[in-house]
Parts: sequence; C-alpha cells; structure tokens
Amino acid sequence: MIISFGNIKGGVGKTTTTAVLAHLLTNSTYDKKILCIDFSPQGDLSSILLNTYEYTGDESHTISDVLFNDIEVDDAIQVLTDNLHLIPGDWELVNFNKNAITSYNKDYQKSLLKSVLNSVESVYDFILIDTSTDMGLILDNALTASDGVIINSKPSYLELVSTIKYAKFLNEKTLSAGYHFKILGTLFTHDNNKSSEVVNENILQHANDLLPFSSSIYEDSEIRGMKSLNEVNNFEDYERLLIELNSNLNINKNPNKEYTFSLSPRTYKMLEKMTKHNGYEDISEFLDIWIQAFNIEKF
Repeated sequence: MIISFGNIKGGVGKTTTTAVLAHLLTNSTYDKKILCIDFSPQGDLSSILLNTYEYTGDESHTISDVLFNDIEVDDAIQVLTDNLHLIPGDWELVNFNKNAITSYNKDYQKSLLKSVLNSVESVYDFILIDTSTDMGLILDNALTASDGVIINSKPSYLELVSTIKYAKFLNEKTLSAGYHFKILGTLFTHDNNKSSEVVNENILQHANDLLPFSSSIYEDSEIRGMKSLNEVNNFEDYERLLIELNSNLNINKNPNKEYTFSLSPRTYKMLEKMTKHNGYEDISEFLDIWIQAFNIEKF
C-alpha cells in the first residue's frame, strides 16, 4: 500500500510523521518492509533517515534522477536497513512542473511517479511519500500513485483554514479520473501537552471534512529540533496512531511479540467529546460507525 502525507501548509508534521512511522513499522513490533520517497525539494526526510541510520553508501541518485534523467529506480534506492529503504529528494524537485511538461506528453505527466513505483511496489509492505506543499503536478503525481492520504495539520486557526481547503481539494480529486486514493484521516500535531477547548471544538465542527484521528501528536522540543530519530526517546503518540491505523488498514503486528495497550485519559476524553458531538451515547457504538464510515479496502 502507498500512503502520502500532505498539506498545502508547511511545518505541520508531514516529514516527522513519515520518518517516525517508517521507523516504527520496520522495528520488531511490526517487522514491515518500507520504502520512503522524499518528494519534497527540502530533502528533510532524507536528512533525518540518513542521519538516523548513519548511511555511508552512494547518495548520488535521487527521485528526480529516476523521473527525468533515465536512472533506474533500483539504482536510486538507498538501503538503510534490511527493512527500510529510501529514495532521496533533492532541490531539483522545485522544477518538477517544468521538467514534467517538457519531458512527457500531457496524458502521462500526472502518473510519472506511479509508473516508477509500479515496478517495485510488490517488494514492500508500505511505500510512504513525504510530499511537497506545491499544488502542481508534483502533488498530482503523489496522489495518483497513492492508495491512501494522511493529512497533517496543527489545530491553530490558520492551519485549520488551510487544512479544510486541502481536505476539500482531496475530496474533489477522489471524484476525478486517474485517482484511487482514500483520505485516511487528519493527524493533528500540537506544540505542547495542552489542547484547548476552543481548538477541540473547531476540529469537531469540521470533522466530516477532516476525518480527524482520535490520536494526536503532542510534540516537544526534542522532536521539533531533531536531526535524527535517535535523539528522541518516546514515540508513544505515534505508536497510538499506528494502533488506530491498524484497525483500518490491517497492519498485522509481528506474531512473535506481545503487547499491551490502553487509551490514555487524553485520548478517551477526545473520543467522549466526539461521541456526544455526533449524537451517540456510547463510545463503542460511535467507534463502530466511525470505522465503517472509512470503508477502507484491504489492498
């Protein structure tokens, strides 16, 4: 399955979420084989993963080379661990629209990435794409290649306005030919351990557009300033997100490992509010309806 992480707003946690989920999915708990695509000219996902796994191999080829310079996809894949591979991004992605228009006919310009990933998709359990904020052909390519999209956002006013616009844009795309992705949900990243009542009400008010995950990320300075995942000791919020995704995407855990999990008071309180807001008395009843509403197929 191919999942993109996106928003038209920068600084909302796209890259961090992509990196952390890839890291968690490849560890002994899930033991999945993951390919990360850095589809942003900033190349931050590449930097974080290369620093984390202290990669010392060849870094000469990028996703731009594969798409526009006749480099084979296998030659651009960097093997960080047996389970985690990366195709880096580079600054040349700022010229994606121009390069796509000048190099390919119009009918093919939106499916360049999809055609590349088709040749390797069967090797991986998941392919994760960190997208650019650019709304042009580079985003079209990410969406055309994707089976699912996770919207990243922050719960402040300006970010919510942009996120609602982006969610409506995605919903329009799902009705267009050539796109087969589903919106998996919106993941909110908070800058601290507090979530105001006003913020929660704003999210609930637009729940039908945003499909907010019950899990939220509460980011501290350790995560915000990280250059490597090795600098962070606690990924508890992301682990909760994976458990929530597991109920929808059937991300089977490693059967040789035992786990325990319980809802935190913060998550339970959010679920309780969402239940009452949507007219249900019982949380379990609301969750059953919520899961059915996703109608996510097993890819």
